[in-house]
Amino acid sequence: MAPDLTSEATLEPDEKGRLFIGLLNLRTVAERLGEQHWLLTAQPESHDQLFWESLAQSRNRELRPLADLPALFEPFAVSRLKPLGKILRENAHAIVRESLRMPEPEYRKFVRAAAQEMWAFSEFEREWRPERVRIEDSRSRRLAELGPGAVWPAVRPLLEEIVLPEGLFRAFDMMDDILQLQYERDLMMENVPETRERIFENSGAGVQTSYATAMVALQALDMRPGETLIDLGSGYGRVGILGGLLREDLQFVGYEFVRHRVECSQNSGERAGLGHVRFHCQDLGDPDFEIPAAAVYYLYDPFNEETYRRVLRRIHAVASRKPVRVVTNADAGAWFQKFMTPERWFPPEIHDGGTLRIFRSRA
Repeated sequence: MAPDLTSEATLEPDEKGRLFIGLLNLRTVAERLGEQHWLLTAQPESHDQLFWESLAQSRNRELRPLADLPALFEPFAVSRLKPLGKILRENAHAIVRESLRMPEPEYRKFVRAAAQEMWAFSEFEREWRPERVRIEDSRSRRLAELGPGAVWPAVRPLLEEIVLPEGLFRAFDMMDDILQLQYERDLMMENVPETRERIFENSGAGVQTSYATAMVALQALDMRPGETLIDLGSGYGRVGILGGLLREDLQFVGYEFVRHRVECSQNSGERAGLGHVRFHCQDLGDPDFEIPAAAVYYLYDPFNEETYRRVLRRIHAVASRKPVRVVTNADAGAWFQKFMTPERWFPPEIHDGGTLRIFRSRA
């Protein structure tokens, strides 16, 4: 049985939320270290010190901070990183099970704290520069103040000094279990109705916007209080729910064709107390539906060409009257550029390794 890392009786719901995200991050670190051990040395397991020395001497700046970790991982040794990952995963699952039994007020504190902790890690990654391996002491102290007493200070400073963008891309997927986003319902989809949208049946988490990407978008947008973000093809509502947990001063609206996805999003948002987040079942390819005006539109490649043409025509009409930002993920950016009027939009801002683009209107 895995050691219980979550059993401190003094942990409040918000502390539990921060600990949950810490476990997910630490698990990602353990997995990445295991990968690097395999890549950097073919020596027997007894030569762990050679592995750490290889990291320290590596010219890859991303890996250098990992050389500070032996003190934390020494009880497991490099050969024990896989069992350590299992321990961390099982403890994270234990918190998930506990969260499902929490009374609503406690759950809301828990899930907001988890979202804020994800945001703190994302903020650190955004501000990090390769030439600055260690963060400034002042920022370290400021972030450490968020931690819950005895649990966090020993772990967090180490995690803050590790930049693992590839690993963090899916590090937070277990938040779906906390939010009860039930992708398995897609597996039961039969006789998908004809529509001008791309349904992605049997899709699961793989074609949902990752939490890491959603946070990159929210950081780059820097939305003003009172603004509205409309997610066109919102799936299970990750963008709106995460945004709602982080920004109570904004409005988030999602339109999705598949009804059970909308119901799941609505239930999740309601339990989390997100009255400023709404989801609607809507075929965006319906020529009689008028997309509302908003400050920001988000698209994760949800349509076929005909619907792209109509939806983007509507967005262009809104942009002719007020400033608009359009966030595109995956191939949606190429579609937007195909149908946009170049003189009415600034060149796109590129984020998240090129997959995320933000277009700002000149109005």
